[in-house]
Amino acid sequence: MQKRCLNCDWAIHSVEATQREEQSRETIEHFTETGHTIVTMPEPINPGVPS
Repeated sequence: MQKRCLNCDWAIHSVEATQREEQSRETIEHFTETGHTIVTMPEPINPGVPS
């Protein structure tokens, strides 16, 4: 899964289980610093293929 900001270009992509805590921390940090809306979305199936 990836987390994306609806207000700017900030995004963080899924990572290994050992790094999920860091991903959560960065997501919360972005929200608290900016007040922006963060959503969780599935990763693209073929990220290299343009849609």
